[in-house]
Amino acid sequence: MKKIFLFMALCVMLALSACGNESKTIDATPNPVLQTEAPTTEPTKAPDVYIYASSDSKSVSEWTEVKSFSYDMDNDGSKEKVRLITSAQKDSKGRLVIDDSQNWVVEMQDNGEIFTLLDEKISNGCPYFEIAEDSETDAKYLRVLISSSAKFVNKNYMFLNDKRAFVEVESPKTQNTIYSSIPYYE
Repeated sequence: MKKIFLFMALCVMLALSACGNESKTIDATPNPVLQTEAPTTEPTKAPDVYIYASSDSKSVSEWTEVKSFSYDMDNDGSKEKVRLITSAQKDSKGRLVIDDSQNWVVEMQDNGEIFTLLDEKISNGCPYFEIAEDSETDAKYLRVLISSSAKFVNKNYMFLNDKRAFVEVESPKTQNTIYSSIPYYE
């Protein structure tokens, strides 16, 4: 009996929900106030943003250097030092004491100049850096990766000697990774 009553109640509700639905015509006449120009098919390129050197590091003296690697990024014959630094401290066994979020910095040091490629508070995640070369042009790239619970970011930077600055570029099609701070598993 309950099943029949529930079935009938469902039928009545469906019938009532269909009542009052009249067909409506939609006016397809474009509103001249809201019209915009036809979209172009050509991609727009954002203006280049250069990362110039500073004489000060964004990190604080009590911060912890997590990884570093020295490599000639600007083809001047001497190696520059790329560092991954965090506000997290190490415990007595040398392990990082990670909280919900830390400040992180990725920077390149070159003869007293410091180029900061990342200066960010990251929640529930960690940044990494990689150094790569384009196997066709020998251009060198510093890649900053951020993996967190909220996002994954992959930014590629190339050093421009004529400007003495880094600029963000697209990922090279052919590349050889020279170094990665991403931990590997044994």
